[in-house]
Amino acid sequence: FLSVEWGRVVWDSSQWADFPWESVMPLDQQWSRHPTFLIWEYVVFFNTILSFVHAARNGSWYMTIWIAAFVAGTANDCFFMALNIVDNFWQAQATVMLTPRLPLYICCTYNQFMYWAYVAAYNGPARWSLLQRSMAAGLLGELWYAPYDIAGAKFLWWTWHDTDASIRERLFGAPCGSSIWVIIFTAWFFCLLNWSGAEHAESGSIHWKSGAWTVLIASLAVVPMMIEHFISQVLVLSPGLPTVRALVVLIGVYCGTIFLGPSRTTPYQRLPEEGRGISQVAAGMHFAVLVAVFVLGSPEAVVSSGVHQRIVDNGHDYELDLTGALLQTVGLNHSNYWRDKTLLRTAFDEQFTLDCVPAQAQGSQVSDMWYTVCGRSLDSAISHDTNLNSSLAYVLVQGLIGFTGLVALHVVRRWDELGIRSTNRVAEYVRSLWRTFAGGAASKWD
Repeated sequence: FLSVEWGRVVWDSSQWADFPWESVMPLDQQWSRHPTFLIWEYVVFFNTILSFVHAARNGSWYMTIWIAAFVAGTANDCFFMALNIVDNFWQAQATVMLTPRLPLYICCTYNQFMYWAYVAAYNGPARWSLLQRSMAAGLLGELWYAPYDIAGAKFLWWTWHDTDASIRERLFGAPCGSSIWVIIFTAWFFCLLNWSGAEHAESGSIHWKSGAWTVLIASLAVVPMMIEHFISQVLVLSPGLPTVRALVVLIGVYCGTIFLGPSRTTPYQRLPEEGRGISQVAAGMHFAVLVAVFVLGSPEAVVSSGVHQRIVDNGHDYELDLTGALLQTVGLNHSNYWRDKTLLRTAFDEQFTLDCVPAQAQGSQVSDMWYTVCGRSLDSAISHDTNLNSSLAYVLVQGLIGFTGLVALHVVRRWDELGIRSTNRVAEYVRSLWRTFAGGAASKWD
């Protein structure tokens, strides 16, 4: 396990010595304890095969994107797990585990939302600039990821840190910081790929050395992502505290840039795309299964034994999170950024409970980080959660918008290929309204 502290990186796997994890878990065992997770894990595997088929049919550039999504996403996940003052999530034990904290399906999840978001944004209007395409990719990535983010927390596909400031404010049970991160990270992933491999994105062919360099550059998306993530919160006066307001402002800025921002003067030369229907099958399955999980699943029946936040019977062990440590370094107020490194057994506010029935709880606590948690009812009341109907409605709306967006951008490309210019009328109308408004406002100052 890579343990990172300020200015020091060491390799330390000793904390895993007592974890009874399995690299491959029997399917029947997982089905009896965590059925929705088992179903979702293999839906992700199947959709990853679909994305591979799509990439293989479309040549070396698409395959580079496919690989880059795996590498960049997995590197990001490992980095934030390893950084002690950020580490704030713990994945459930899947049937295929790479380490006690990294299921294989998580690597595939990154591939899914980043690859399909790239493909859809790449096939957007021919006159979109790189900035517009990048921001479209960010929003599409979030539309793909958000329903999963909500379902996963409720059905204990992972657990969150109980007191970390960066995930304190939540929307339908999912941290606002998680949504902001997905939007920005996916946007920078698209931007860096097309910046570093611009000629390949238009020619479609790429040498393996250039491909390796492009993948490496895309893996660095975490660096500008962290900067923009912080700036987006500073703009709404909540540095390091992602809020609903920060999320709404970010989405507004991205949408405004996409529809009102400067476009290309010459059409973008996009590659021919084979297998357009594959993305629609993948998206349809993705959203349909998540809705089915909400309708048919029972989180109160979930039993999840694995790695979670360190648990104690009494006392507290406070530390500053990443933003708090930075603010303290420069001498600014950091009082809102303390978090408890441990989970107090008798006082927490999460979507799980420790009140498992005796049969489920036998041998449940192997160490202070490996123990058993059980799900709460979808209608259970915790401070940052919402009821079943609200969450299901949100997932349905996100799914419909996400599926429609993925399909619509392919339709837009088809219209461009047929010479139908009506695809730009909405944007032109919005721009004309903006010019009218801006001109009227300016005249008042004259």
